[in-house]
Amino acid sequence: MIGESGQAAVFFLCVLLGFIGGVLYEPFRVLRKILFERIAWIADCLFFCCFSLFCVFFTAFLDLPLYRGYMIAGNLLGLILYLKSFHRIVAFLEKVCYNIIVKVLKKTKKSKRSKIKEVKTEK
Repeated sequence: MIGESGQAAVFFLCVLLGFIGGVLYEPFRVLRKILFERIAWIADCLFFCCFSLFCVFFTAFLDLPLYRGYMIAGNLLGLILYLKSFHRIVAFLEKVCYNIIVKVLKKTKKSKRSKIKEVKTEK
């Protein structure tokens, strides 16, 4: 049996696991934006299935006790902490990258159009 201090350590490990789960949610969040709203729930189901497997492997790898309620609470707390802190930084960087990609694509379209106009004027 794990004592009370052992349970606290397991709880904090689960909070860390929930935080890592938040990082793993980012690709699924992008997938949600790509999919239509009607079927966006598929990305959420995929994430929670993957996260559940990750939790089971984590528990088995570290030889933790049976999955308890406080472990689920730790996972949820870690996920919430990620979403309220680090996710904002990731979302900002994602927006910056998106804007850069859009600018590059607009520039390439503009240069292609100008090349076509040059060819037409030469004739």
